[in-house]
Amino acid sequence: MSLERLPTELVHEIFGLQDIHSVHKYRRINKRLNACLSDRDFVIVLAQKSVNSVALHLQAKRTISHSIPQVLKNILRWPDAQQTAAASIFLRGVVSVNWQITPNPTKEVTTGGEFPLSLLAGIPDLVDLTLYGGPVSSHIPTAISGLRKLKKLNLGFLGISGEIPADAFVQLRYLQVLKLHSNKLFGFVPAAIGSIFTLTTLNLASNNLDGNIPTELGNLVALEVLQLDENNLTGVIPVSILGLRNLKDFRLSSNNLEGSIPTEIEGLESAEKIFLQYNKFTGEIPGVFSKLKKLNTLLLQNNSLTGEIPDVIYDSKTLNQLFLNNNKLTGRISEKVSNCINLKQFDVACNKLTGKLPVQLGKLKLEYFNVNRNDMEEILDMEMNWESEVYQSLTALGWTVATEKKVLKE
Repeated sequence: MSLERLPTELVHEIFGLQDIHSVHKYRRINKRLNACLSDRDFVIVLAQKSVNSVALHLQAKRTISHSIPQVLKNILRWPDAQQTAAASIFLRGVVSVNWQITPNPTKEVTTGGEFPLSLLAGIPDLVDLTLYGGPVSSHIPTAISGLRKLKKLNLGFLGISGEIPADAFVQLRYLQVLKLHSNKLFGFVPAAIGSIFTLTTLNLASNNLDGNIPTELGNLVALEVLQLDENNLTGVIPVSILGLRNLKDFRLSSNNLEGSIPTEIEGLESAEKIFLQYNKFTGEIPGVFSKLKKLNTLLLQNNSLTGEIPDVIYDSKTLNQLFLNNNKLTGRISEKVSNCINLKQFDVACNKLTGKLPVQLGKLKLEYFNVNRNDMEEILDMEMNWESEVYQSLTALGWTVATEKKVLKE
């Protein structure tokens, strides 16, 4: 009897005796056989019969990292629907995929290769998905929206382009970490992201996103990391996001944001890092930064900030880095700078500061200090106990060292 006339059940019975690695080649004989052997139910039965030590190992380990086992490589030759069916057997129980492609210095290609996205729909229990560092898809994979148990999603450095689909992640009600940084994404930041209330980390940095920052992001009360830096965002900082009390890392640098820095920023009471540099902010520096008791890094350089440096900013006992360079700041550096006892890096270059450096500045153990290109008196008081590197950098710029009776040129 011709294969064309055999009942589908009998075809399944015959070819079900074959090894899963070789069945795919029989699909080429004719269209009927191709249809029979591509049937989803047959693939599941065949996969169940073929579960071996590799599959059991995957299920026990519950993770896939950097390489695909041979048993799955053969399945990848099948149509996508059948790959998904087989994956649901072989990858049952897998909760983590960590696929980081790194350059191999001894070869032209990268290690690991591309992760087969067709397998994702067959891993419904996935909790952690990291595809990082190499071209995997030209867009955000649609299968991700079906991974309802997902808690961590990292798609950084994948060369993904296009817009972020408005509803791509709204069904992921357990999602805590969303990283789409360092891609080629454009368009708006979807306001719908503000409905993923479980988020603790949102990193969309280093893309080509534009438009305003959605006020809805202020609904993410569990958020600890918000990184929107290195995009083309415009408008002002929405006050709504300045009430995120758990936010530790706040980065909006290298955008086209404008307006003044809102005083409501004092609401970021857990903030440790605030990056607002390389924007178009105007107005004075809010003194409320001193109320942020955990702040160690404040970067405000390369804006158009005016007025004097508020004395109260030096009341911070945790501040380690303070960069105010390349603005339009005036006035003097206050002697209260010595209150900022943990300050290690201080940059006020390229402003319009005047007067002399306060002697109290020498009490700080600065590792980096830049005051170049201001309107100050370029004199260093001998009473200052300067760290050698800072001292040498200033004298190299032509600053002089004052003694009690005269000024000595270094």
